[in-house]
Amino acid sequence: MYTRSLLKPQEEVVLEEHTTEDDRKDDLQSIYRHVREPMYLLFQTKVTNPETGAEEIECRFPYGDWREKETLRDVVNRVLFYYCGNNFTYHLLGNAPVAYHPTPMDKHVAQEYPQATEYRDFYMHTIYLGGEIDIEEDSDV
Repeated sequence: MYTRSLLKPQEEVVLEEHTTEDDRKDDLQSIYRHVREPMYLLFQTKVTNPETGAEEIECRFPYGDWREKETLRDVVNRVLFYYCGNNFTYHLLGNAPVAYHPTPMDKHVAQEYPQATEYRDFYMHTIYLGGEIDIEEDSDV
């Protein structure tokens, strides 16, 4: 038997403002600011422009190439260890990417791999749990 009950309109839920000590100090380096808003991990990396050969600095998500017999989850664990070190703890949500972005092949890469038509950048969802990122001063990351 199925019965349908009428829902009563409920009052709008108002969340209290959540400010941390770092919000009050306006500490721009802290990860404990604006804790209700999503945070994205970006790195400044040195890249070589394939057309000009000049070295440029870009802000990017951590990234790495897929290796044969690796799952996407394995790639994420390897890449985050490379970029962040041992002290960075996170939880990887699921085994499937949340999105991917196709990018056309560069001309010089397309000549080496004529069967490939595009790169695919996969985005995986992780949750930061704690720890610090260990970055070496002389690294290219």
